[in-house]
Amino acid sequence: MKTKSDLLIDNLRLNLRPVRTVKWSSIFAAHLLLFLILATAWILFDGLRSDIHEQMTDPWFLTESGTLLILVLTGFYLISRWVIPGNDRVQKSSQLLTFSALIIWISLIGFSFFGSGFHTSSFRETFGSGCVIGIAVITALSTFFSFLFIRRAAPVKPAWTGFVSVSVSAAFGALLLHFTCTSSEPLHLLSSHLPPVVLASAFGYFLGRTFLRW
Repeated sequence: MKTKSDLLIDNLRLNLRPVRTVKWSSIFAAHLLLFLILATAWILFDGLRSDIHEQMTDPWFLTESGTLLILVLTGFYLISRWVIPGNDRVQKSSQLLTFSALIIWISLIGFSFFGSGFHTSSFRETFGSGCVIGIAVITALSTFFSFLFIRRAAPVKPAWTGFVSVSVSAAFGALLLHFTCTSSEPLHLLSSHLPPVVLASAFGYFLGRTFLRW
């Protein structure tokens, strides 16, 4: 006669399902595919800026774009490694990289603004609500799908994972706007491109703590 323990074991055995291993490379590939799809869709929707050929020869434009591109690509990679338990070193690297890249980008915009000698247009003239909305839309879409990919794994620090994911998504939005926005005015970047990225990054910490628990 079976005991209660035997019956419990039998019931658990009936509900057994094979464990599916999630590889970091599959999460990274999914993020890259997301990058390409959103980038293509946004450029088709908004179009490249009319002076893109001139900008591609401007060292300052290339430096800002390169900083954001490095943040996005390495951020996607680190997120993919971070969500696999046991990668403590990668977790610390991802935090350091995200903070460093954001600080460098913010510094570049600040140097550009102060270097302009304050002879730029007024805040009202340079503020672009379309850029703010554009970055917000791209950030929301990228974050939504990124969270779906991350939840297939097992992030051990959901709050920080959310911070890095949203920061990278926001930087991705700023990168795309770099190629479609028609203004390179320092005050415009300071008022319309920087705030949504900074706010989204801060908000990402709380999003991760809420939606990335497992």
